[in-house]
Amino acid sequence: MKRIRTALALLLAAAVLAGCGSGVNGAKTALTVNGESIPCGLVSFEAHSEEAIFNTYYKSMVGGSITFDQDLGDGRTYGDSVVDMIIDTVKEDLVIAQHAADYGIELSEEQKAEIDRVAQTFFDNNDKETIKQIGVRKEDLVRSLELDTIHQMMYEPVVVDVDTEIDEEEVQRGLMTYVRVPAATQEDIDAGKDADEINKAAQEKLTGIYEAIVAAGGPAGADIESIVKGIDEEMIVVTNTYLVNGENPAFDELLLENVKALGEGEMTDVPFLGAKEDYYYIVRLDTLHDEESTERERKSVLSTRKNELFNEILKGWIDESTIEVNEDVVRTIRLTDNKVFTLKVEEQP
Repeated sequence: MKRIRTALALLLAAAVLAGCGSGVNGAKTALTVNGESIPCGLVSFEAHSEEAIFNTYYKSMVGGSITFDQDLGDGRTYGDSVVDMIIDTVKEDLVIAQHAADYGIELSEEQKAEIDRVAQTFFDNNDKETIKQIGVRKEDLVRSLELDTIHQMMYEPVVVDVDTEIDEEEVQRGLMTYVRVPAATQEDIDAGKDADEINKAAQEKLTGIYEAIVAAGGPAGADIESIVKGIDEEMIVVTNTYLVNGENPAFDELLLENVKALGEGEMTDVPFLGAKEDYYYIVRLDTLHDEESTERERKSVLSTRKNELFNEILKGWIDESTIEVNEDVVRTIRLTDNKVFTLKVEEQP
């Protein structure tokens, strides 16, 4: 959600919303957080912007639009759920902004001027009827962009005390290269093929490849893909990283078991059937410590810790807040299949 809204802010200068339907009274209060009110126009703008983004990009992928009238089975439509999601996002944004002063965060005059420019561009690019349908005023759009900007500015200061000490064993990633050949399938058997012969041929092919690797100087340092492709262009050769000391659900269990039994540069000399019994493998352990992927894993772990800390602190702020949602006003914001908004992006010269 946050990233979509950020992208929207970047698109506004070149985007026009188009739609049809009755308008929303944007001046009414949609929700109040710790005595600070948010008008319906702000919520409506964000909701219809989400609708426009969904419609525009969903259509570009599959040639249709999302069914906002779809019943979710809990008394709400899909359109209602999007509005509820926006309400939750605005709650969070407002609570975060209310704590900005605690971290010395405030918008600069340059940021305020840019936000005003972007908001004005939106109003210049959209006709009065569209603006009326959404119920948004310029001050609503300005506040929406302010909240989004402050949210982003607050992230690093809020998580500044995150634990950055990461055990090397937690993030260590190794690198392996494996060759695989399909084992016999049920379809093969149903077609009257001899499963034993298929499996025997698969193992013999892998044995031949291993022997070719040995003949080329041995597994350590060998260009396995070139050797394999020189034998059979259709053969599957995969080089990938894996967590040395963690869970690797994407990989076959027996593949991992075999690679973990190897030393660096060593390769299994006997083909083995994977745990899923769909492929025979031979595998080489390239390295126990792939620096590039280990560093990516370290950054991923740190990012997860930051997100968890930020969400934990935010939850505390929300729990301490007094929040009132005017459901009667919020439910006037309708995302339906009868009123479709899309993004119109002007072609660049």
